[in-house]
Amino acid sequence: MELSSNMENGAGGRLSFADIRKIEQSSGLAAAERAVVEFLVSDPKSTQAFVALSRLLRKQQKYDDALRAAEKARGLAPLEVEPVIAEGFVHVRKQDHEAATRVFAEAINLDPGSARAHVGAAAVKFAAEDYDAALEIIDRALKTDPSMERAFELKARILIKKGDKAGAAMVLQHLVGESPRNDRALKAYMRLMRADGRGEEAYDFIAKDAAAHPGDRVRATRLAKVALRSGKPDIAVEQTRKFVEAGSKRPDDGLRYISALIESKRFEEAEKEIAALGEKRIMAPIAAKLRGDMALKAEKPEEAIAFYRQSCRVARLNPLKAEDEKKGETAQQRAKLWRSHNRRALSGLVRERLQNRG
Repeated sequence: MELSSNMENGAGGRLSFADIRKIEQSSGLAAAERAVVEFLVSDPKSTQAFVALSRLLRKQQKYDDALRAAEKARGLAPLEVEPVIAEGFVHVRKQDHEAATRVFAEAINLDPGSARAHVGAAAVKFAAEDYDAALEIIDRALKTDPSMERAFELKARILIKKGDKAGAAMVLQHLVGESPRNDRALKAYMRLMRADGRGEEAYDFIAKDAAAHPGDRVRATRLAKVALRSGKPDIAVEQTRKFVEAGSKRPDDGLRYISALIESKRFEEAEKEIAALGEKRIMAPIAAKLRGDMALKAEKPEEAIAFYRQSCRVARLNPLKAEDEKKGETAQQRAKLWRSHNRRALSGLVRERLQNRG
């Protein structure tokens, strides 16, 4: 849900929906939920806060609580459309298509110009597998708001269900070009194009888009990601190196550069960059993980597993369970299982520390 409103907090400051999004992205849904609940203690009549709470609860599959929050918002502001839309999306997730259809019809009657209300109505038709009706409604939503990313994403899904993969690819390509930060659309676009044997065409589009916007960090980073997954690690090295050489202090820039070097089998350069990460406690498990990636790329699976074990040990994380490791028939397969486990564990650790910090 994208709202531009701000909510006044009890301390006289302002809690914006952008702030909630940041908390959600950095610390998770539960932390964002707590932030909104704490706000509601100081302002129990904030319609926007209840709408935000409903969305957060819905995404955690707490559907009954989400419905109550949406109904509370509707009671506070019976003439506003967003609380109605919030209720409608809860019904969609509960697969109560009859209730969702009724509620989104109410939302459209309340505000015929609401693109979000139309997206909700289209989502109900999509869930009911009435793809022609869903496409008609989503096109109305895009006429109302031609920049609405969610509408483009849903239209692509509808077209895929209708068997029009070429049309879906065009929709996603447009969205990827207009919204370089939309990772969800990028993944869908690349997955669709690769499945259709058009992966190289998709890569060329991403590369040309980056070239047309020199100096655009987001597009350069996106090209590096796609290049790695397209078997073009040297391009990824080129894209990520520019930020490092420009003196970037962002840790993710350095880590992407190291990963690109590893994929390019430039192991000496990668080791030099890993050593430069320093001896900080947070970096030790990451360095061990990267050395594991390097050993795996060099087809030294036992060495890779040893580094992944070290990463878990240093970070005080549980190692890969023995029964899970046995799922790998070869040493290389077992090393890949360790890599996946280590990556997930480290991601969870970073998120947990961010939550504790908050």
